[in-house]
Amino acid sequence: MNLIAETERLQIIDFSPDDTESLFELTGDTDVMKYFPKVLSYDETHEMLEKILDHYERYGHCFWKIIQKPVGSFIGIAGILHQEIEGEIEAEISYRIAKKHWNNGYGTEAAKACMRYARITLGKTRLISLIHPQNEPSLRVAQKLGAQKEKSVSFIGTVHDVYVY
Repeated sequence: MNLIAETERLQIIDFSPDDTESLFELTGDTDVMKYFPKVLSYDETHEMLEKILDHYERYGHCFWKIIQKPVGSFIGIAGILHQEIEGEIEAEISYRIAKKHWNNGYGTEAAKACMRYARITLGKTRLISLIHPQNEPSLRVAQKLGAQKEKSVSFIGTVHDVYVY
């Protein structure tokens, strides 16, 4: 287990090659995936996991697992994503929490830990979040962490707002 960050209630750790089942708890849930292009199949989720592991090798970061302390339960994903937006490379703080763990502040706690990691460990000075305009829960997380809307862009086939931290 490679510990990326830790908070009072959470551990943020690297995925391993056998984590498809955990990841599928999110990607296979219609509510969690509401603002994404589609719900993923198990095989598509496995492909996503392979891309995450590849991004660890290429960029040193991507999505990580969020584990609830002290029980060790998987509750979601958060991370620093390597994104190309309008020809510019950006570092995106991104997060998804399993539905049964919504409204407990875990998204905010994990995103804040990722922001600290990005600034201190990765030396990132500019961080963004890409948020679908109707995704109010994600918007609230970004705003709690001080993000301000910069612009709207076309991303994964639809308009997303770019929030800058």
